[in-house]
Amino acid sequence: PAQLVEMMGPRTSFDFLKNKLNMYNLVERETINGRVVTDIDRAPMALGALSVGVTPLEMAGAYQIFGNGGVYTEPYSYTRVETADGTVILEHTPLSKRVISSESATVLNHLLQGVTTGAQGTGTTAKFSAMPVAGKTGTSDNDNNQWFIGVTPYYVGVCWLGYDIPEQIRYYSYAPPIIYKNVMGPIHQNLPVVQFQDDPDVTVEEFCTITGDLAGDDCETTAMGWYKPSNIPPVCDGDHDVNSHEDEDDEDACGGGCCCSSLDDDDFFEIECPSCGEDIVIDESILDIGEVTCPNCGDKFSMDLVDEAEAEDEDKE
Repeated sequence: PAQLVEMMGPRTSFDFLKNKLNMYNLVERETINGRVVTDIDRAPMALGALSVGVTPLEMAGAYQIFGNGGVYTEPYSYTRVETADGTVILEHTPLSKRVISSESATVLNHLLQGVTTGAQGTGTTAKFSAMPVAGKTGTSDNDNNQWFIGVTPYYVGVCWLGYDIPEQIRYYSYAPPIIYKNVMGPIHQNLPVVQFQDDPDVTVEEFCTITGDLAGDDCETTAMGWYKPSNIPPVCDGDHDVNSHEDEDDEDACGGGCCCSSLDDDDFFEIECPSCGEDIVIDESILDIGEVTCPNCGDKFSMDLVDEAEAEDEDKE
């Protein structure tokens, strides 16, 4: 996630979540307890280090798109209100819009199914029958928050564990997927087992687990992956020495054709974090926020330091 946010920019991620998925608790710029905070930064967008956080309802609304082909419908709590004699006095009309392509939704759906079915899946305890479940686990530092979001062809279920005053959650097992199973299992008990509807243009291909390219004759360790027609990698050339690719240019290193090529170097500059001393890349689009969050140590520092660094860069030029 950190590399994806780096390529797209925090603003792109923020705008998608806020404007497309209606995650209304995200903070663009706000003063909280005397501090100016923002979620338009790498740590909030890539790692979930949000200023305020999000609700289970927001998460349920967001994750529906991975089960229905990429369409977002604003969550609602009623369909119709009637009087005792059956007269309809209130009826809800759902508002839906496409936010990602059906192809992207299909690829992500299969990746999320691996969370509940894969050998290394972190949400395998969420499975309650042969019903497919696309899921995602998530935790915060010190286990103050624990999440599981599960999507079936019928429902989205979200489990969040935490305290009003944050403290470490202590359970022998990771509880959210188990709670999800105990709640959602009975709900699905009398429903026919059906599969998610895949986009017909998405293809299933065998790929090399070392290079990420499509498997060639010399690839010994392979797996199956799902691909959009516009994003099918080349066939592996048999060179499995990953270190040999480190000196290749950026376009080749990322597979070519990705959004890396659209980034303008003039929009970024480096500054040393005053807390940990590590160099971090600053996106010029957040210069008016007031604070920067270091993606390495998580500490925040004033934009005044960033302004000074930018002035020094201009002096060097």
